[in-house]
Amino acid sequence: MWRVELDRLPTCMALKIRNCNFGSLMCGLCNNEEETVEHLFCSCTMAMDVWYHVGVWCKSPSVFLFDIKDIFELHKMTGFCKERRSTFKGIVSITWWILWKTRNDTVFNKEKPNIEKIVQNIKDLSFLWYRVKKKKDVITWDKWCCFDIV
Repeated sequence: MWRVELDRLPTCMALKIRNCNFGSLMCGLCNNEEETVEHLFCSCTMAMDVWYHVGVWCKSPSVFLFDIKDIFELHKMTGFCKERRSTFKGIVSITWWILWKTRNDTVFNKEKPNIEKIVQNIKDLSFLWYRVKKKKDVITWDKWCCFDIV
């Protein structure tokens, strides 16, 4: 996330600015616009769908992202209690990671991105993260899938 905040993620446009031209500048997920950090995580249709599904799963208010700073502040705008807010912040970080990983799989391994698979990967990884974080608090997969954590 720190690389995103500093605009140091090697997106197609960032590489072009550094004179590393290797082909298309289009988004690795949607292939509709030039790939910038803002586009990849905020305005890409795939990313918007993922954020929507994560918001519904976590029972948060509608997620509207206009720039990267909105994602860093997302957990503060939920109205959740401290525990849920902290967990949601972790899920947001995992969502960034899975979006970036999916983009790389699409660009370098020619895999076709799939919203359901992306959201499932977010749930899977965040479940493991949460269980390690909360050593005393055992949560079942069913409760996690309903985001029934408190």
